[in-house]
Amino acid sequence: MSEAAVPPIQLLQPKRFAPTLHLALLPNPPYPTITMATTAKAGTAKTSANGAAPKGKAAQPTRAEEPNIGLARADMDDTCGLLNELLANYQVLAVKTKNYHWTVVGLQFNDLHKFFEKMYGFLSEEADQVAERVRALGGRPLGSMAAFVERASLKEETREGLRALEMVQTLLVDEEALIRQLRDMIGRIGDELGDDGTADFVTGLMEEREKNAWMLRALAQG
Repeated sequence: MSEAAVPPIQLLQPKRFAPTLHLALLPNPPYPTITMATTAKAGTAKTSANGAAPKGKAAQPTRAEEPNIGLARADMDDTCGLLNELLANYQVLAVKTKNYHWTVVGLQFNDLHKFFEKMYGFLSEEADQVAERVRALGGRPLGSMAAFVERASLKEETREGLRALEMVQTLLVDEEALIRQLRDMIGRIGDELGDDGTADFVTGLMEEREKNAWMLRALAQG
């Protein structure tokens, strides 16, 4: 007698039910929008969801945008204008110096090639400091070559085939013009606009330019 086949035992898996949302239980559309109300802190203007000021009121600068450092906004704007004119001259002179670094020839090539490179580097670093000073006063520094050329009193170099001595003499004339500009700014910013910090900053720049002008003057005599 053969044994009857025993069917395999099947384990029943529990059914998983996906939750259903019965819209019929909710209010008729349109459904209400959930809004969060916030209480404005003292001294802070209320704004709408997109950051705009209420109708009839001009948007006021936030604390992060407007420096509160004991200087009038109009005076800081004037100082930023002077700094931007300085920044323009720095950039024009830096590009001219870089041009000479690339194109200088002659017996003094090695020395002048290196000297112009260092001068370009210092001018670029100081220009960056000037731009950051503008930002510290809540202004916006110039940011294009077109703007630099338009605002600068120094002129771009368009000549070709200059001798090494002509390059040195040209840079010396520009350096001395930059020094005169810096010296004039010190009095205007410190005495007229009352910004001793920026006046001191400009004084430091002038001292560095005076040192470089001395070196160019010595090279021009060689």
